[in-house]
Amino acid sequence: MENNVIEIDVAKKLISAGGVINLQVLQKFNFGELSVLFGASGAGKTTLLRILAGLTKPDRGFIKAGDTVWLDTGTGVFLPPQKRNIGFVFQDFALFPNMSVSRNIAFGCNGDKSRVNYLIGKFGLNEFAHRKPEKLSGGQKQRVAWPGQLAANPQFLFLDEPLSALDAKIRSELQEELQKLKREEKNTI
Repeated sequence: MENNVIEIDVAKKLISAGGVINLQVLQKFNFGELSVLFGASGAGKTTLLRILAGLTKPDRGFIKAGDTVWLDTGTGVFLPPQKRNIGFVFQDFALFPNMSVSRNIAFGCNGDKSRVNYLIGKFGLNEFAHRKPEKLSGGQKQRVAWPGQLAANPQFLFLDEPLSALDAKIRSELQEELQKLKREEKNTI
């Protein structure tokens, strides 16, 4: 097995309005790369990300990141999400409603003000830094969710529909920012 890849071999039965879907994934992702999952609505993209993050368990499977086994249903190994060195930007953004933008970002890095200020500037959030999520548009919330997950400098960043709530201009800017992040921070996205 290779040391610089995430290896995935998982299966899960999903039940949706369209019937039963048998999600089966056998894939390798190289560290430091930007990889994209795409498919029809309900095909299992979000479920796969949740399995990788440790938030959903597959019916059977194996996940290994480098030398670390995250999941092996055959032997009962399950590495909890907080030990996987990941960030996960959810479709619904998962922001703390009682915290300002800057405090949401600071939560991920134990209050490291220099890291928070760097990310606020990098994502163009200065004018929103003291607002709470309820005062933000969907696109603004999405722009806050990214640095909130990057704050702790995760090795792996999982993005679920990362550009869906953005207008064309901001979407283009964040696509460029994603490429820069991959180069500068060496995340696997």
